[in-house]
Amino acid sequence: MALKDQITDDMKAAMRAKDSERLGTIRLLLAAIKQKEVDERVELDDAAVVAIVDKLLIAFLKICLQSCGVFSIVILLIHIFSGDFQ
Repeated sequence: MALKDQITDDMKAAMRAKDSERLGTIRLLLAAIKQKEVDERVELDDAAVVAIVDKLLIAFLKICLQSCGVFSIVILLIHIFSGDFQ
């Protein structure tokens, strides 16, 4: 299954579970993917989708760093890379 299809399935699961935070995040990601596809008039492969995720994550971390400070970023990264972050 393609990564984009998995993300779409995750969106449907979040809708069924009424998980608004997860749903909002997934919708943001799918909107970025769709925008890239429309701009370039192509269907993105998994590598391009991962590049978009990386770009969004970096933007999110920059915003967090500006508003929360370094300590919060370190805690967030620990959670992400330890597998505890969902």
